[in-house]
Amino acid sequence: MTVQVDVVIVGGGVIGVSAAYALCQEQKALHVLLLEARTIANASSSSAGDSRMFRCMYSREYFGRMKLAALRDWQLLEEAAGVGLLKRHGLLFYGDVETGETVQGSVPDAHRTMQRMGIPHEYLHAEQLNCRWPMRAKQGCEGVYEPGAGSVHANQAISAMARLAQQRGLEIREGEEVASIRRLQSGKMRVRTKKGSVIHAAKVVVAAGPWTNELLRPLGVQLDLEIWAVHWGHAWVDPGRREQYPQWYSFGRERPATWDGGLYYGFPPDSTEPVAKVGCDFAPDCRQFRVKSMADFHWEPDPVIVSFLEAFLRDNWLGLDSGLRDVRVSPYTMTRDGFFVLDRIPGMPEVSVFAGGSGRAFKFAPLLGRCLADLTLDRRPCFDVSPLRMQRSSVWLESNAQP
Repeated sequence: MTVQVDVVIVGGGVIGVSAAYALCQEQKALHVLLLEARTIANASSSSAGDSRMFRCMYSREYFGRMKLAALRDWQLLEEAAGVGLLKRHGLLFYGDVETGETVQGSVPDAHRTMQRMGIPHEYLHAEQLNCRWPMRAKQGCEGVYEPGAGSVHANQAISAMARLAQQRGLEIREGEEVASIRRLQSGKMRVRTKKGSVIHAAKVVVAAGPWTNELLRPLGVQLDLEIWAVHWGHAWVDPGRREQYPQWYSFGRERPATWDGGLYYGFPPDSTEPVAKVGCDFAPDCRQFRVKSMADFHWEPDPVIVSFLEAFLRDNWLGLDSGLRDVRVSPYTMTRDGFFVLDRIPGMPEVSVFAGGSGRAFKFAPLLGRCLADLTLDRRPCFDVSPLRMQRSSVWLESNAQP
C-alpha cells in the first residue's frame, strides 16, 4: 500500500526532528512523516548524549552570528515545551596560542571574533587560569572565557521538539530504514523502506548524518564527506572539587606521529555521580578512524586514544586523575572546510539536505530546522545559508540528477 504525505523527513537526529518541528508549526496543516532507522536520537547517531555546548565563541564570525540567531529559537522552544533546555555556566577556550586553525578555530581568532561582535568575555593568562579553576595551565597558555555560554540538555531537547511536533500532527516511524529515494515522472518523490513501505511525497528532507551519501546515491548525487570516529565518555572527578570545574575546550598542537590531535573538551559535573563528560575532538588521519561509509566504521574505543584522553586530564586538571568511568565512540560527519551542507539538490528542488554537521550542529538545531523548513516550502531561508550551499568545491563531488 502506498501512503501519500506532504513531506518525508529521513533521519531522526536533532536536525531531522528540528525540521519536523518547524514544519509542524506552519499555519497550513502539513502531513509530515519522519522515518528513523533505529530510534529517535539513538546511541549510534551523533545526536545521542546528555549534553552539548552552546556558545558564540568562534573563530569564524558567521557561526557566532548563527548562534545568536539560534539562541532565540532555543528560548522559544523552552517556552513552548515548558522546560529549561539551556544551562548557562560559561565556557573556557584555552591552550596553545600557536595551534593555527583547527576544527574549532583557535584561541586568538576566537578572541578577535568576540571583540568584533561585542560579546562579553574575559581574556586570561596561565597564572589567572590556575588561580580561578583547578587547572595545571602551563606558561604561555592563554584563555578566553565566555560567561554567557553553556550547554544544551540534548536528549531533553530532542524529546521536547518531537513531542510538540507530534501534537501538531507529526507522524514518527521508528525502526523504518529507508532503502531508496527516487523522483517519479509525475514530479512526486517516492521513498521505499526496507520493511516494504512505499511513501509518495511532494518533498523530502534528508538529515541522515553519516548515511547521507548512501541515500543520495540513487538520486545521482555524492558529497565529499568523511566520517570520523570520535571518542568521548565520563571521567571520575574529585568530589571535593565538584563545583569548581568549568565547561572547557583545550587547544593543543597536533602530533600526527602519535595520533594525538591535541583537542580536548569537558563539561562541569552534572549528575548524581561525581563524573564529568569529557572527550577528544579529533580522529587520527587513517582508515581506522576516518571512513567514507558506516559499513567501515569502528565502534569500539581504541586504547591508544583512550590513553591520550586519560593522560591529558591527568596532566592538565587537578582532581581528574582517577580514570574514565566509560568511553564511547560516535560518528561525526565532517566536511573539508568545516561548514555544514544545507541546501536543495541542484536540479531537484523537491529534496533538501542537511549534512556535514562536523560535531557542532546541535547548538544551532532549531534555527537549522527552520531553514530546512523554509527550503522545503520554497521560501527564502530565515538565515543566510549561502555559505552552506551544496555546490561548493570542498563538498560537491558529482551529480547526475535529472531536472
